[in-house]
Amino acid sequence: DAVCIRTGTDATFTPSLRIVGDLDMRAKIAADDWTPAVPDVIISKWGAVDSYFLRIDATTGNLKLYVNDGASSNVASSVTTGVTDGDAAEIRTAWDNAANQVTYYVDDVQLGIVRTLTAGALIAGSEPVLIGARDGGNVGMLAGDIYYAEIRDGIDGPVVLQVTPQGAPAGAIPNLSTWEGPDGRTWTSHGGVVNFPADTGGYFTLPGTAGNYIDTPDVNLLDADTAHLYQSVGEW
Repeated sequence: DAVCIRTGTDATFTPSLRIVGDLDMRAKIAADDWTPAVPDVIISKWGAVDSYFLRIDATTGNLKLYVNDGASSNVASSVTTGVTDGDAAEIRTAWDNAANQVTYYVDDVQLGIVRTLTAGALIAGSEPVLIGARDGGNVGMLAGDIYYAEIRDGIDGPVVLQVTPQGAPAGAIPNLSTWEGPDGRTWTSHGGVVNFPADTGGYFTLPGTAGNYIDTPDVNLLDADTAHLYQSVGEW
């Protein structure tokens, strides 16, 4: 095959969500209840085939990361977030696969101590990524506002997914509406999601009941670092 050198970026390029090693997930949310009666899922790639998800634990309000390398493993933050119900906070989990360590953050400040989470290469499953739920939108329903959510391939690695209200229909979004997010992915709204656009703060509101979430389909491409190289050097 011939090799063609390209310059600039490829507007149609979409990196893979099938992250098998170091994982970095971030979001800004305002949970209605930061110590919910049942767990609130923030970001998930988990369902028929499980890979990873981040949630707020029930009652304690600790953050908890789940990963699956063929068997499910999880570890919670050592302390609760301490965020007041209804207030917004930026949360983050960073999992170092080789060191078997998870570090949690709230508003860029480390939350508690570094936790141990041992797992091998994660399952490269084909599940979509859901925001505000898992398992097809029927489990772990988040009640509150989502300003943004993102996934990075590796700790502080390239952003492979990012969703914000940008580009989404304003107001009550009709069920199954689609739009292109800032990450170039096609996003779909399910149920009664409301988009308050940038001039009112810029966030989605989820009611916290089954069937209300947003998602984007899985894309099976190269790992993000290699794929970013292919934005400049492509095989044709």
